[in-house]
Amino acid sequence: MLKENPRSLRQYFALIAIISLLPFLSAIVQGRWSLFASVPALVDLCLAGLFVYIAVRFYALLQTPTFILTVLMASAASLILNYGVRFMRMGVDRWSIANVAFALLVFWYLFRSVARLAREAAQGSA
Repeated sequence: MLKENPRSLRQYFALIAIISLLPFLSAIVQGRWSLFASVPALVDLCLAGLFVYIAVRFYALLQTPTFILTVLMASAASLILNYGVRFMRMGVDRWSIANVAFALLVFWYLFRSVARLAREAAQGSA
């Protein structure tokens, strides 16, 4: 079984931050985004910023992983709420369901990996 190490998880968080920020950067460059575009967009922008913060401070945050785990849970909750609203407005399509399922699997994988690394670090320092 492949086990993630702190460096690879840090890279995952950096990649998620970049992917999360791309729609905002694209909208700003194209001149079609305003600061008060919508509440879900602002929440997503804040979560993207938190992923940047986690990527930068990952090793220190891993010592007490509560912050990282909370951000992962908040991101998953935001994803479910955003797609729930989208499904109510536009209907359900297979691509969106697959997208949500994949994103939730990634969050679950990261959550478990961070929790495991934190346990291993705590056992190693004890």
